[in-house]
Amino acid sequence: MTTSSVALRSAVLAELFPERAVAAYELRGSANPVMLLPEEAAACETFRAKRLEEFTAGRLCARGALGEFGFSDYAVSRDAGGTPRWPEGIVGSITHTIGFCGAIAGSREHFAGLGIDAEIVSRVTPDVWSQALTHDDIAPIASLTWSERERAAAIIFSAKEAFYKCQACVTGAWLDYSDVSVEVVSEDAGFGTFIVRSATAAGRRVIGDFAARGRYRVADALVFTGIDLSPDDAKEINRPLLRSVS
Repeated sequence: MTTSSVALRSAVLAELFPERAVAAYELRGSANPVMLLPEEAAACETFRAKRLEEFTAGRLCARGALGEFGFSDYAVSRDAGGTPRWPEGIVGSITHTIGFCGAIAGSREHFAGLGIDAEIVSRVTPDVWSQALTHDDIAPIASLTWSERERAAAIIFSAKEAFYKCQACVTGAWLDYSDVSVEVVSEDAGFGTFIVRSATAAGRRVIGDFAARGRYRVADALVFTGIDLSPDDAKEINRPLLRSVS
């Protein structure tokens, strides 16, 4: 069985990046771990069955995306921190939730960082809000109806997940959920934009006053978020890092 027979081009992920093209693939359902390449399989020997299926789905999607850049059957292993190891000149991101996995890839000529995330709206519950959402995140949505608030909270949580992956490509740093806040800017028929800003001193040390903009789509009880950083964005973000070590 080939990658293309299970991982298909993803319109819902691709449309999150309208200004610069990415290769986007998705897989809905489970994936058989026998489809892992040897180097990939070696990176997940201790995984339980469910995590192994998710890992496999992610690698199949990633390989599909990389194939569009000429990397046929490229083994996407993991680095010491557990993040995907992409080919030279390529940046990418993988996400998975129950029943859905997706991956995107783009050229470093156009992207310094990429991040995607997919969440089931109903699984981003109030106990998740209390851990992942700041006061600045919650205040604007407090007066919404329950269903509207549930949906908005899922967008904010997913946007943070996508942003953390994206900025890590640039800074190599990890941020806590409280270190950034998300403003949901607009929505039209389930599609909209958001802005991510630092919310703590720790966040400002990593991204300074940079405001990162992303896009989201809500469809089929799922929220999808995507965000990218250009090479020029990376220079702007890295300024506070450079000042802190000078």
